[in-house]
Amino acid sequence: MRVLSLFDGIACGHEALRRLGIDVERYVAYEIENSAIKIAKKNFPDIEERGDVFKADFTEFKDFDLLIGGSPCFTKGHVITTFTGLTNIEDIKVGDYVKTHNGRYRRVIATGAKLAYVHELVVGNVHFLVTANHPFYAKPTTSDGVGYGDPIWIEAGDLRCNDHVVIDENFKEHPVQSNEVAKSWVDVVYNIEVEEDHTYICNGFIVHNCTNWSIAKAGHGRETTNSGIGWELFSQYVRAWKESGVPYYLYENNASMSKEIREAISDTFGHAPLEINSDLVSAQTRKRLYWTNIPKACVPLDRGIKLSDIIEHGVVDREKSLCLARRYAGFQGTQSYLCRRYMGKSMGQGVFEGDPKALKALYKSNDRFTDDEGAATGCTIRPMTVTECERLQTLPDGYTDGAGCSRSQRIEAIGNGWTVNVITHLMQGMLERESSKVKFPDIKPEPGFVFSQRMANIGCLTDEDFRNLPRTCSVCGKNLNFEHVISAVADAKEDLHPICMDCEMYLKDRVKLCDMRSMAGVATDKELVDWILKVSMKEKDHVCL
Repeated sequence: MRVLSLFDGIACGHEALRRLGIDVERYVAYEIENSAIKIAKKNFPDIEERGDVFKADFTEFKDFDLLIGGSPCFTKGHVITTFTGLTNIEDIKVGDYVKTHNGRYRRVIATGAKLAYVHELVVGNVHFLVTANHPFYAKPTTSDGVGYGDPIWIEAGDLRCNDHVVIDENFKEHPVQSNEVAKSWVDVVYNIEVEEDHTYICNGFIVHNCTNWSIAKAGHGRETTNSGIGWELFSQYVRAWKESGVPYYLYENNASMSKEIREAISDTFGHAPLEINSDLVSAQTRKRLYWTNIPKACVPLDRGIKLSDIIEHGVVDREKSLCLARRYAGFQGTQSYLCRRYMGKSMGQGVFEGDPKALKALYKSNDRFTDDEGAATGCTIRPMTVTECERLQTLPDGYTDGAGCSRSQRIEAIGNGWTVNVITHLMQGMLERESSKVKFPDIKPEPGFVFSQRMANIGCLTDEDFRNLPRTCSVCGKNLNFEHVISAVADAKEDLHPICMDCEMYLKDRVKLCDMRSMAGVATDKELVDWILKVSMKEKDHVCL
């Protein structure tokens, strides 16, 4: 099988095919994150890494069999201090009151969200996913390097370790631990506009509103649902699908996307997605959408895998893990910080060493307890190990090891990947495709083309026959994607003549090819095509669009 993989990550699709026992002749991957490429190549050295999808010429893959990929997902995240307590930024509404740098609460007058490039900024023990131009209230070092100057607004991309300290809501200073500006990816960014003070408290730190990435002001350059960087990335997948003519596809994205985006993607493929929660085949809650035309794709049965089944040691307080995301790499720090992230915000799965009841009671009474106070309870909380993270995604133990990547890079790559058991289940239909003789499957058409069940009458074709099918209509010469081919039946291998919808409809509205032969009084496809050509020449008003 020849596979084209976009946004390939750590080659979870290749691992799924390996489990199915499908021989992969070529696997061409488009991926730009170096750590993910290292892990993929370590497991599958024959992968052809091509880099940036925007630079690809997908017409070179016309003889490929399967297109897979999932462009960056639509996630949520950071916590805002409001009059009623902590609230996720995506849940802030116009009219809410949020705390500002002046220590008072002011009304939110606009909210918004868009897709943009983000990177990870770590201040003290707090992790942010921000755009490079979002202003933080921070102090730069003085010219003599001895101390720090007065606080000013500094864009996130310009904050540097040892050069700046960032100011929290209590005006305490926190050092910049890391700022991975060079390692950016696409995500949904949120912003709010606050009356009078124009600031708000995000994850305990002072930030400014209304930067140029914000779409808080309604009617001023707000992006539509099918535009922006995220849609451009999805459009590269669609471009690969159309330019290559690959007969089978599998596209994945986050189930939390908006209704408008889901409908736009469904319109592109011509059908609705399958919504599958990874908790059916793993120990992790992870809701994803899958658009595919692989035969017999369906929601898997529940395998009953529990979180307690996959941890190396310790105890857990739930049957299924929280969703493993890229940012879980930042789930580390003091005991009180881990408790706040896990128990207070559900922003990372914790594992307990000891009975967690006393530790939970301590956290409830004082969420800023010291590590010594935590240890006195006889219980500690820890992040999941890399092996446990691999198991959440149903990867083999050690899949990300040995590639020269750090712990954080490995967890980020795992969080960005697919749940392999889900992909293996969806790809089972490809086993029939890879047999020596297969029935040509029903394929969903692109919008604008009417699907004909005549696909089921094409008969048995070998892999070589399939790849050698003509790509143009035998009557009008119109270029065809295999999604659009209505008839390609042959009595002999050398007689393969696909006919476009318009030419078929001209003769009779969605009749069976055998009926067309009978009507024309011919026996073979070649004779039928010759007959159509003769009729077309006589009927001058016949136009193939």
